[in-house]
Amino acid sequence: MGQDLAGKVAIITGGANGIGRASVELFVEHGARVAIADMDEARGQELADRLGPNTFFQKTDVSREDQLQALVDRTVADFGGLHVMFNNAGIGDGLPKDFLTADFSNFDQVARVNLLGVMLGSQIAARHMVKHGGGSIINTSSIAGTRPG
Repeated sequence: MGQDLAGKVAIITGGANGIGRASVELFVEHGARVAIADMDEARGQELADRLGPNTFFQKTDVSREDQLQALVDRTVADFGGLHVMFNNAGIGDGLPKDFLTADFSNFDQVARVNLLGVMLGSQIAARHMVKHGGGSIINTSSIAGTRPG
């Protein structure tokens, strides 16, 4: 593979599993340095250890502004900048299967991670990017929002 991301620095939330994990591997393969953010410490740290010095793992709850700010601060300190913010973290539990009998007790956390987390991550990253010449923000979404019941 080429090094078309050489010199670039990315944060990938939800980076320990699934789409996020595959994205981390591809970004590194293409030359980027990547901060892996996730709540899954075991899988996130294992991935960072396997991929080596161009990555680090930081346990991050994307619904918490202080944790996202700490993630951006560490990324900039360790890797010298931030060019890509990939908001990939998301949770699905709490989404109703049957609206008429749905239990919405977990829905607040779903909204905080899936909506607020994207907004906070984008805002905090953009503040850095605007001061340093720009960057890219990528948001993963779910097909769950396009299909009924």
